[in-house]
Amino acid sequence: MWAGKKTTAGAIPTLVLLACQPQVDQAIAEPVADTVPVQLVFRDSQCRSDDPKIDLIADSQALRQWWRPLGARSLPATAVPTVLDEIDLEKNILLIISMGTRPTSGYGIRLAEDVATVEGMSLSVRTVWQSPEAGLLVAQVLTSPCTAIRVPAAPYKQVRIMDQNGELVLEQTGN
Repeated sequence: MWAGKKTTAGAIPTLVLLACQPQVDQAIAEPVADTVPVQLVFRDSQCRSDDPKIDLIADSQALRQWWRPLGARSLPATAVPTVLDEIDLEKNILLIISMGTRPTSGYGIRLAEDVATVEGMSLSVRTVWQSPEAGLLVAQVLTSPCTAIRVPAAPYKQVRIMDQNGELVLEQTGN
């Protein structure tokens, strides 16, 4: 009887140590991901981008340079929309996600979630890439849809745009 009590008492500290050990190893092995709020602030169907791409806008000069060809679509040329011009680019950046040239209307990009994932210096944004349903009547006109998304400013070294299925659609590295 005494031997059973001694064995049980000795087993409890061992079990406690074993139960804690995998949690410590798991915490070290898995990188911690944070989220940041994101907001869709602008969409257009004619962004004059032949290929899918990401533009990072971090200051007002870059915003005006990006807008110049879009504003020139009408005479007189239009100024940067107020919704874009009023964004504090010291605290935020704009991600301009362009789909590239598409053969008809009905294409677009929107956010899948109102948060993005940050792991280290990598930002991942989940989006929904919309296309017209098969058999749907659409205008036969070339489009180049884009979306502007506001993200808190940080020195991101990689930006990844994921689609609604979690597949990588666009990636930009550098800076």
